[in-house]
Amino acid sequence: MILGIQTAQKPNGLALVDTNGAPLATLSHDNGRRFGDTLVEQAHALCEQVGKTFNDIEAIGVVTGPGGYTAVRVGVALANSVSLVTGCPVYGIDTLAAMAQPYCAIPGTALVMTPTLGTQIAIQLMGFHTNGINPLTPLDVIDAATLANTLGNVSGNLYIIGGLPEPIATLNNSALIRIQTLPDARIVAQWAAQQFKQEAPSHAWVSAYYAYEAVASPSR
Repeated sequence: MILGIQTAQKPNGLALVDTNGAPLATLSHDNGRRFGDTLVEQAHALCEQVGKTFNDIEAIGVVTGPGGYTAVRVGVALANSVSLVTGCPVYGIDTLAAMAQPYCAIPGTALVMTPTLGTQIAIQLMGFHTNGINPLTPLDVIDAATLANTLGNVSGNLYIIGGLPEPIATLNNSALIRIQTLPDARIVAQWAAQQFKQEAPSHAWVSAYYAYEAVASPSR
């Protein structure tokens, strides 16, 4: 059984799948603070729903950010704690890659994005192929209006995937193929199941990822 944890973006969620990726149970919640306060209890309840316990978890997938500072840390802390207690491997996946997972069949490239602080968005250009996703550029942070001005001049078809801010979602450019989506705990669990079956390198501990230093500072 594989546990997926997604607390980087609302709705937050937990999911269980079997080692082949078949869904067993899912839970999502829009109230991030309340969900975070009871995340361990929610995870226990989800396991009990399918007649299992934490000891039956064979691997964990967790979204490591970027996202809300506290929310990301809560999800990562749960993954690390369960891994420490049970000895199971934990696989961290960043928010952009988590959102891109369902669209591996898209040919060519896509710009994946997620909101960070204020009008800032984290973006990354990714190449898609049947065997997975290949980041083509480093993750960067840019103002949404600035990016909209750049995308307004795009002439060839370009897929844009993720949490699209208003300047991008409403941009008048038919060359842009927009897919509004959010990270999903079930997708994260299925991705982790694939890593587990392939015996991909895992970690006994993962760290929260922040798009830039300002996001990592609790005082900001």
